[in-house]
Amino acid sequence: MICPPPAGGLPFPAVNGPANPDAEDRMPEQGATRFEEMLAAHANMLRGSRYADYFADPYRFFSWARAEAPVLHIHEIDAWAVSRFDDIRAIFRDPETFSSANVREPPVPLCPRAMEIYRSAGVRVEPALIDEDASAHRRSRRLFGKGLAARIVQRYEPKIRTIVSRLLDSFVDEGRADLLIRFLQPVASRMTFHLLGGDDDDFDLADWPGGIRRVEILGAPSEAAQISLVNMVVRIWSFGGRLMEAAIEKPGDSYLGDIVRTRRADPSLFTDNYLHNVVAVLQIAGSDTQSHSLAHGIRAMLADGETWARLCTDPGLIPNAVEEILRLCTPTLMFPRLATRDVEVAGRQIPAGARVLLLLASGNRDETMFPDAETMDIDRENAREHLTFGHGAHFCLGAPLARLEMKIILEELTRRLPDMRLADGGPPEVFRTFSFRGLKHLTVEWG
Repeated sequence: MICPPPAGGLPFPAVNGPANPDAEDRMPEQGATRFEEMLAAHANMLRGSRYADYFADPYRFFSWARAEAPVLHIHEIDAWAVSRFDDIRAIFRDPETFSSANVREPPVPLCPRAMEIYRSAGVRVEPALIDEDASAHRRSRRLFGKGLAARIVQRYEPKIRTIVSRLLDSFVDEGRADLLIRFLQPVASRMTFHLLGGDDDDFDLADWPGGIRRVEILGAPSEAAQISLVNMVVRIWSFGGRLMEAAIEKPGDSYLGDIVRTRRADPSLFTDNYLHNVVAVLQIAGSDTQSHSLAHGIRAMLADGETWARLCTDPGLIPNAVEEILRLCTPTLMFPRLATRDVEVAGRQIPAGARVLLLLASGNRDETMFPDAETMDIDRENAREHLTFGHGAHFCLGAPLARLEMKIILEELTRRLPDMRLADGGPPEVFRTFSFRGLKHLTVEWG
């Protein structure tokens, strides 16, 4: 199953300079971090025709970058893009030099009105799990990682299967559905809220996290879009606060309840606000990777036909198919880091304080690591070595749960809808984003 590049020239013509490591980079002018100028620069990136090829197929740019400029300074956003598997993995392994402190930073400074909404709602962001320094993260990982270990999350299999079955029951007789909106996103969101002690029938869970990601990673949200984003964040912050307060008052049989019980034994472990930040991170992070990876993967398998038929016939192939989907179809194109010192990567000098973009989707298609990398091969022996969940100290805590959810989803879909097919044979409609490539819809038919 091949994902062919589009016709036309390479993207990023303005930064497609020679791979010469001694080439001089044009740095932003002084004062270019002001809101208006940053917003204009990002808007030009997204709206300019010279980036049309990137948004049509970023993998073509990634292929060029790996071959010609594996460490590339992108002037418009003043960031260094790293595209080869080995370099990305090495950076993940060195959290002291490449800090995760900027993971939750917005792509541009928030406008004054959005900041005012933030402040008036009492949202107090502090480093939590994904954006902590290395030493703090090691401590937090010991506290928050136990309940998400691979052997522990198996206890959630009955709950996941119940959620999956009920959602399938809600539309299986219709013969047609948007699988992403009505199934994949709700499964992930409802399971996340179950972990946090929430009732998956009480809220419109599917729209919140997806809406956050669509606006947040656009790169150039207008002031109106930023206000919409902040209002969604406030809703999530408020809802997470209610879940946290309920767990503190009466810990239930949930992941959050277990965390609260651990803290009761030692109140010095973390503050209420730290826990509130963890809950907010889990709410947003717990929905996108698996749902959009599966959407891309299912679409590719249905377009091919043969791979889907193999899964339907032999469910034993599903676990490795999950890994191959995560490798080839990750929606998270890149992940940020912050250089804490002057450092050399692949012959390029990156200055202290620079933003570094780890092109995960590029590393996952690096031919030196994954032969015939553009092809979906559910028999690939090293598929599990992908970078989708990160690597090293900050490897995603939720990876075992995401893998379990994806496995159960594919098991139930192949069992109940083996004749499922794409309802529209046209090109996929994706969100026009710089660092997140999610489908807008996945409409399928059966029967």
